[in-house]
Amino acid sequence: MLDWVEERGAAVSRAQRLSRSVLDARRGRAMAWFCAQGRLIEANGAFLSLYGYRMAEIRGAHHGAFVAPETNGERRLARLWRSLALGLPHHGEVDRIDSDGHGFAALERLEPLVDRTGA
Repeated sequence: MLDWVEERGAAVSRAQRLSRSVLDARRGRAMAWFCAQGRLIEANGAFLSLYGYRMAEIRGAHHGAFVAPETNGERRLARLWRSLALGLPHHGEVDRIDSDGHGFAALERLEPLVDRTGA
């Protein structure tokens, strides 16, 4: 699973990241959780409001559905998800689109959540 979360500082344990995820979600940060193949599992209310969706509309949607078309290259997304599968985080300013197709810039952090075995 992946957290979309702003996280600063040194490496932290999975439990600490999960705990921070819960706190961030309660603070109203837009967050979504994706499986290793990039399909949306869950999103908090702030994410749904920002993107203009209901959870039922987007559960199972690929991460690429939220990426602006001009930056949604299939190869680029494949590279991103391969690197995340290797445990490498991704962060930076990205172009996203909402349910009406309006673009906006977002500061994104995709953080792989893995257990002690790396799974």
